[in-house]
Amino acid sequence: MKRILFLLLLIALPLQAQSNLLKMEKKRFTAGSAVDLDGTAEYMSKNSPVNLDLNGAERITNAADRDFSTLVNWAVLGDASNKIGRSSVDKHAGTYSMVDTTSGAGSTTNCVNLPYANFTALGTDANSIYEKYTLELWARATNAGCKITISIGGKSVQSGNLSTTTGAFTKVVFNFQATANEINQPIKLYLNQADVIYLDDVSLTKAWDMLVNVWINHADQNLTVNERILYGLSSSGYFRIMGTASQQYPQIGLKDNDGIGADLLFSDLDVNTGAYNLLTAKINSTATNGILFYKNGVVSTAYYTRTAGKTNLSSLLIGSQAAINTYFSGQIGEVQIIKFTDIAQSNVNTSTLLQAYRGGLSTWSGGSPQIVAWYDFRGNSDSQMLRDKSGNGNNLTGTNVTTADQVRGTYPSK
Repeated sequence: MKRILFLLLLIALPLQAQSNLLKMEKKRFTAGSAVDLDGTAEYMSKNSPVNLDLNGAERITNAADRDFSTLVNWAVLGDASNKIGRSSVDKHAGTYSMVDTTSGAGSTTNCVNLPYANFTALGTDANSIYEKYTLELWARATNAGCKITISIGGKSVQSGNLSTTTGAFTKVVFNFQATANEINQPIKLYLNQADVIYLDDVSLTKAWDMLVNVWINHADQNLTVNERILYGLSSSGYFRIMGTASQQYPQIGLKDNDGIGADLLFSDLDVNTGAYNLLTAKINSTATNGILFYKNGVVSTAYYTRTAGKTNLSSLLIGSQAAINTYFSGQIGEVQIIKFTDIAQSNVNTSTLLQAYRGGLSTWSGGSPQIVAWYDFRGNSDSQMLRDKSGNGNNLTGTNVTTADQVRGTYPSK
């Protein structure tokens, strides 16, 4: 009963007061375990982690509609002066690209069109809230100043100026959340001017929101630029939480499978306080507020505007980064990676963070998120200490990390 009253009070309080209560509430918990890394080649890793990705499978059903090995279902809508064809002269990937020749600026009624029957229908989650998607393509124009608009139903995005260099394509990313207006609607592409453009490697995937919780206590209050707290690797991109040259402030980076994205410094979140802090990264699959960062439940005033497209992480490292020989120096407590299968759960606040690091999944209102990986660093053997508590089998491999590095009773846990 006291716990219920506390949560009701927590929800009603302003943010700073919630943070103070968060700290008070932590004192009531039993002590948790952590792993102590000394900054000298100690880290933990997992290759091919299960479900650790921000994008689902390809939703365009015919490979030719993505890579144009044949020109199958794309067609001109409206303006008869538009002409489309297939070319092997200038392409981004594979053997062919689609060529669109237009005599003037287009629109949603004068465009190149892929009917909705040729990709898996956009839909809703379990709570009838429309899901999120990433649509990306590569394009090259002939004339300077050419821009392409991607449109589905009532949602659209216009690119910047496309490359005009032979063989050098511009990647265009459209991250959006569908509404009723996007259901059973075609993909439409049109230009802002008369031009000849080459299109290739079109992709439509379902996108996820993810949440990462990690406790850290830095050893010497000097978080250096290369220290990686957590690092997830994709084919040419990453998601990472790391130190900066500013020493006490962390930064988060997100780059997609093609290495497109950015890093952001959170200069109002001092993590070198000589005590444990709960760091939370909220990765949104839509563009605005693409990444939010919290310390002990208080969100940073900075935010990341997401430009990255598909990000499918192939490995996870804690305390290091592949090919970077600078390691985290300090203690890392419980780590949680959560994927929101229910979009209603992606509205993170101090109360839901409190529920998350307690591990009380059943207390998340409206349904449960999917715990992708969950490490509490407890156990009487190396394998127990590095196990994935979620049951997904994402057990870590310790490099120079054994139960000798396990520190019990170091921070307030569940």
